[in-house]
Amino acid sequence: MKTKKSPTAFAYRYTRYGDADVLARHSFPLPAPGPDEVSVEVIAAGINHMEVFLRNGREETWADDPWPRGSGSDFAGIVTAVGENVSSIRVGADVVGHVRTGAHASHLNVPADQVVPKPGGVDWETAGGLYLAGATALEVLEDLRIGPDDTLVVTAAAGGVGSIQVQLAAHRGARVIGTCGSRNFDYLRQIGIT
Repeated sequence: MKTKKSPTAFAYRYTRYGDADVLARHSFPLPAPGPDEVSVEVIAAGINHMEVFLRNGREETWADDPWPRGSGSDFAGIVTAVGENVSSIRVGADVVGHVRTGAHASHLNVPADQVVPKPGGVDWETAGGLYLAGATALEVLEDLRIGPDDTLVVTAAAGGVGSIQVQLAAHRGARVIGTCGSRNFDYLRQIGIT
C-alpha cells in the first residue's frame, strides 16, 4: 500500500508582540486530518481588527497562549482530505470557515463543524473574509428577530459587520437607517440604505 506524502504547508506566525513585521512564514508538513477534522487548502483568508489587537498585545483575551502564535481566523478554501467520522463534507468541496487562530496559512486542519459550503455566487476573496463578520451580523438580527415590520438603525453601517447587517435586514424587509462617515454616504445609498 502506497501512502500519500503530506503536503508541505506554511503559516504566518509570530513569536513576539508587534505590528505586521513580526509575522514570519513557517513551513511544516501538514499532518493528516484527525477524527472529525478536514484538511483545507486555503484560497483566501480575511484580516479582522481583532487579529491586529491580539498580535500587538492590546487584547489580552488569549495572553496565555503559547508561542509561536498563528494569525488569522476567517478562511475559504478547498477540502483536500477528510478524517474519520466525517461524512457531511467531501474531498473537493469549496468551504468557508473560521478557526480561533491560524487561518493565514496555505493549508490547515480544522474540525468539520467549523466549515460550511461556500456559496457558488461568492468569489474567493469575499468568502475568505465573510465568516466572522457575516456570522456576527446574522446573529444580531436573529437575536433581535428583525423582520418586515421593524425599523433598524445600524451604526458603522459601512464597516465589515455593519455592511452585511444592513443588507440582510433590508432583505428581510426592515426599514434600515445606517450611520457612517461622510465618505461612505454614496456606498450606503447604492445598496439602498437610508
